[in-house]
Amino acid sequence: MSFNGNGMTVPTPEGRVLRIAAIEPSGRLYGSEYCLFDVIQGTRGPHFDWSVITTEGLGFSRLLEENSIPRVLAL
Repeated sequence: MSFNGNGMTVPTPEGRVLRIAAIEPSGRLYGSEYCLFDVIQGTRGPHFDWSVITTEGLGFSRLLEENSIPRVLAL
């Protein structure tokens, strides 16, 4: 078991990276996007590799960019 910065127990094998992709097609910044952002922020660290697929130039994309969260931009 590993622990992330928030003290949550995360069941990942030691030394392995869990790769996670999330798709957020609207790119807007409302409740569900803030929830996804909170989950990403709460699980950042050496055991997680996040990629978020979203549209370019809208609020959610800018929030990810400002926080150095990798994103794949879709048109």
